Amino acid sequence: MAINGAAIYGSRPWERAEGSTRDGREVRFTLGDDGAVYAIVLGEAVPGELVIPGLPGDLAGNVTLLGHEGVLECRYEGSELRIRLSDNLPAGPAHTFRLGG
Repeated sequence: MAINGAAIYGSRPWERAEGSTRDGREVRFTLGDDGAVYAIVLGEAVPGELVIPGLPGDLAGNVTLLGHEGVLECRYEGSELRIRLSDNLPAGPAHTFRLGG
């Protein structure tokens, strides 16, 4: 909870509360009290490309993974947000991405 707390404490469901990645992993969306949109992807993070369909294009800027240093490489293709994940990802049952801003 120390790592993902920003997406949970003081947050509320975003305009779309849930979804799934292109490969079928469940995603929960929250709006933090800091105004950021968070995508909580359930399951282990896998290196490669994470694809989340159906998100507005303004969320593609400055995507970060909580608990991981730096901004992630991402692009918007059609209606899909594509995030490049490296090999050195933190282990855990869920991973939280701060989208946009």
